[in-house]
Amino acid sequence: MNGPARFPNVYDLSKVKASKLVFWGAGSVGSWAMSKLAYPWWRQIVIADPKNLKVENIERHWLDESWIGKPKAIGCRETLIEHGVPGEKVIAHVGDAEAIFEEHTDAAAAIVSVDDEDVKYRISAWCEKHNIPMIVGSVYAQGKGGQVVTLPHPDKVCFVCAQGALGNLEYSGHPADQNYGFDPTQFRSPEGAPQAVPSLGAPVGIIADWMAMSVMDVVATTKKIDPTVLMIAFQDWVEVRRLRQGDIMRELSEYIALQSKLSMQRTMMFGPEENGRFPLLIRNSTFPLALERWSECTAHTHDVTSASNI
Repeated sequence: MNGPARFPNVYDLSKVKASKLVFWGAGSVGSWAMSKLAYPWWRQIVIADPKNLKVENIERHWLDESWIGKPKAIGCRETLIEHGVPGEKVIAHVGDAEAIFEEHTDAAAAIVSVDDEDVKYRISAWCEKHNIPMIVGSVYAQGKGGQVVTLPHPDKVCFVCAQGALGNLEYSGHPADQNYGFDPTQFRSPEGAPQAVPSLGAPVGIIADWMAMSVMDVVATTKKIDPTVLMIAFQDWVEVRRLRQGDIMRELSEYIALQSKLSMQRTMMFGPEENGRFPLLIRNSTFPLALERWSECTAHTHDVTSASNI
């Protein structure tokens, strides 16, 4: 006897049809998140990115090699159309974010995957001003993991609050030697035969999946969505918090010991003390951090008129 049909993650189509999505950044993470949301029913999809596709990005990007040296925003627009999204519903903006802020204050969600933290702060301020839900995705250096920040009500909890909770306000940019991208031709023989398999496509795809699910939950459901940072670690150890000595460390140590007793692979550990704090690291697991309004947040005084360098 067949059981009842199960339909997980069924969304309200009327909400989708009424929604405009704005993608700030069409790099590897943003483009793959876009691919997961390539439905023909959206009211509008806006793609903003001033840059061209580089050869070192191609192994982990939704676009193919024919778009190398061409604008990513236009390439993503054309590829969305190829996947069935009506062309009149897709807008590509090859330029800075500030130029189109006021055109899209009716957005249902801002999907952000830019590297420049200053631009993220300005987009956050724009989202806070118009209370536009903000979903931010990024991949850690060398593809060790990544994170998805979901901010359903930026007027209450914004990106600056998230960065404050994570202790990331001293951001100074990605190190030049982080080995995030590479030229895929380096992995071919002189005859053109492949000699290695690129490794960053899978981590990027996983983060993009989580971003897309978060967008759909925020836009197309009525359930309560809490502001969170979901940190994801793959096989390598990734730091997620820094803790002071105290009761919570004892409880976490007991949990770590319990994993060993249950013959489980250890997914959490403490690193050596640094400046009075102990780094908490995870692997092969997720770490969802609930967010609250940060007491030192100054986002509500930010100027939203000069975002550039996406």
